[in-house]
Amino acid sequence: MEGCSYLLIGVEPGKLHNIEPVDTADLTKWLRPYVGGAAGPQWDPDYLDVDGATVLIITVSAPRPGDPAFPLRKEFSGTISCDRYNMPEGTVYVRHPGETRQANAADVDMLNGRARGSARRLDLAVVPATKPPPALRAVDDSPHGRTLWLNAERRRLLSALETDGASSESGVKRLSTKGKPFGGFFDHRSDQEYEAEVTEYLRVAEEQWVPNLQARAVAMALAPLRLAIENPTEENFAAVEVILRIEGEVAAFWTAEMAERHAAFPDAPPLLGKGGYMALREAQAMMNPRPRSSGAIDNARPLLVHHLPQDLRPLGRVLLPVVWLGIGAQHAGRLLTIRWSATSSAVTGLLAGVVDIPVQDAVVNSLTLVTLGDGSDGFSIS
Repeated sequence: MEGCSYLLIGVEPGKLHNIEPVDTADLTKWLRPYVGGAAGPQWDPDYLDVDGATVLIITVSAPRPGDPAFPLRKEFSGTISCDRYNMPEGTVYVRHPGETRQANAADVDMLNGRARGSARRLDLAVVPATKPPPALRAVDDSPHGRTLWLNAERRRLLSALETDGASSESGVKRLSTKGKPFGGFFDHRSDQEYEAEVTEYLRVAEEQWVPNLQARAVAMALAPLRLAIENPTEENFAAVEVILRIEGEVAAFWTAEMAERHAAFPDAPPLLGKGGYMALREAQAMMNPRPRSSGAIDNARPLLVHHLPQDLRPLGRVLLPVVWLGIGAQHAGRLLTIRWSATSSAVTGLLAGVVDIPVQDAVVNSLTLVTLGDGSDGFSIS
């Protein structure tokens, strides 16, 4: 079971030998000279009653990386069950399927490799890619900022009903010439239909306000998280996996397109009489195909970012893929605490630490961040 060994005393194929139980302290005293105390393998005795016979089971704990070989520490000469044994001090025995035998050269190599595991400890650091790290920028995700934007957007859209010119109330159609290069067309919507579109658009926009701000922050590159892994040792560390954990109102994305999909923010309806455009975000998505994944992100609370494994050479440094953050106003003027953990397939153990990145005092105004109009902007990240 999981690398443990079991010694059965009082048992042979098809037969049980009733043995006299011995106090554990006395048994330990008898065996310690041969197997060692704290420097030897860890073992525990148990007496069991099987079909009316008492037998002894000694469980030897599984060896761990870093454990040395456990040699016989005192010579033993004697007869056991009519078999004569002569085992010199220092002899190493290993268990193979169906037999226990003295270690050969290959067994010694294996045991030496296990012992070297104690010297190989994961020793690295996750640090800002540049020092000092540039301050990140938070966005105004307050209810007040949301209300200001919604009111301004409502006024902008409904102002089309007050525009001089032909009316659609009696089915008169508005001719659009503003749709170029997509071409003009007749706007078949009535004023009432247009108002209904505006109302539904603003309802969904209000629900998706915070995710949209986060997406806009990514599009404007307000908070790029650039970190690196540094290996200060002369050891190779293979497949180092770094996981980041961030508390609070923060979202993370690999790309602006990923942030847009997360936001699910609606496109504003075309102004009455001025329709006929393709949403800019749709055009950008076609021009910028989705790149290969850099890992996994869970935008729950807390935020978790799983980077793909990286190989680190001795004294090496590897830049992690940029994580684009959308940071809420609660973090403005403070340090954004990023807790990290790292593991490697080459060594055992888990390493953990903290990186603190400053966030600017001033937040980005939501009216500045979210463009009035089709909800898109002309910013890009790289």
